[in-house]
Amino acid sequence: MKTKTLEMLFALLVALVFVVLIALILVNETEQNKEFGGFKEITGTMQNFEVSHDSYQNYAPTKTSDRYDEKYLGYLDSIEKSRDNTFLR
Repeated sequence: MKTKTLEMLFALLVALVFVVLIALILVNETEQNKEFGGFKEITGTMQNFEVSHDSYQNYAPTKTSDRYDEKYLGYLDSIEKSRDNTFLR
């Protein structure tokens, strides 16, 4: 008689666990559907940017000296030569 009671309790416990798991799955599924708002959440909203062609920003020209230009060009030449030398190795 005790084994019959234990079998019934075990079957009831298995059924209860099965019902709880199904309930958790259903609750989780409804929460996921609530988080997803639709197509607009995926793509976002469209933003329009208008560029005005009427006004221009005039930047003042920078003043450079010939001496500075010559040094800069010499620096660029030395970099190019050093790259060529390392390339030929």
